[in-house]
Amino acid sequence: MNAPAKLVRASLQETEEYFLQADRRNPKPKKLVWLVASACLLAVALNVNDLRRDFARAKPLWWLPPAVMVSFCVFMLLWLGPFGHQRRLRKAIRGMVAKPPVEAHFEFSEAGFLSTGKQGQTSFHPWPTVPEALIYIYSDGFAPIIEATMNIYFWVPRRAFQSDADYEEVLAWVAAKVKKVEQRKGQ
Repeated sequence: MNAPAKLVRASLQETEEYFLQADRRNPKPKKLVWLVASACLLAVALNVNDLRRDFARAKPLWWLPPAVMVSFCVFMLLWLGPFGHQRRLRKAIRGMVAKPPVEAHFEFSEAGFLSTGKQGQTSFHPWPTVPEALIYIYSDGFAPIIEATMNIYFWVPRRAFQSDADYEEVLAWVAAKVKKVEQRKGQ
């Protein structure tokens, strides 16, 4: 007879701290800030000749277009930058986190993993369908990426496991069964 497949369980509370940590472990870097900064620099570069010409001709209010452009760029960078992102994220998380927080469960096996979240919704992900996984060194946790183009991933911190042996066993399965495994430093 075949021995039953070993299951490793992990559970955690979906708190504000958990979601903030999961965001810090986002597999895709946030490029929107750099896109806005590049657009602002491009706009300034395209208007430098006009600004110099207006200044040389002593046109009244020559300073207004660059002042508006700089103000708009600063506003956009603050809104889309790390400060604005954290503010919007905290607001969204407060709307998601239940009181008391929901207990999320993961069950890992050699075949894949099952996740259970809000209202008991479950989803099974076989390891061959997981295109990528990130393992954060310094014993922090790992993030199996379910859909790379849509940036859909789970953040599973090491503290969610009952023992270090369970965590190491799951990492061995990830290393053996996931197509691409990348290690990153924790933040």
